[in-house]
Amino acid sequence: MYPKVEVLGFSKSGEFSFCNQSKLFQLRFNNLCFEFYEWELANFKRYLASLLKDFKQNSIRDINGRTKIPLSVGNKYFIILLTHKELVEMCGLLNDKHSTPQLIRAQDIDYISTKN
Repeated sequence: MYPKVEVLGFSKSGEFSFCNQSKLFQLRFNNLCFEFYEWELANFKRYLASLLKDFKQNSIRDINGRTKIPLSVGNKYFIILLTHKELVEMCGLLNDKHSTPQLIRAQDIDYISTKN
């Protein structure tokens, strides 16, 4: 029998769920997957909130000049870089309310035009 998984929230880039069997929360965001116990999730939420609070001091710029916020995930040699928009979306996934699906707008699509 499959474990009982409850979807707690979703967005265009991810999904947040809870498994009743393993008692783990799972956050899938783009190509990342995080698994948390309840106390770890609470700490991660506080960490994200602190990053949002002072993202300008902690931000760096990538090759294209976009501002990136470093998200440290435990290993000092592994840091995830998120845009402010991605960080806000991730925080929205982790809120206590259920998310409702939203249509993607044209300006939400990040692409490079190659007109010649």
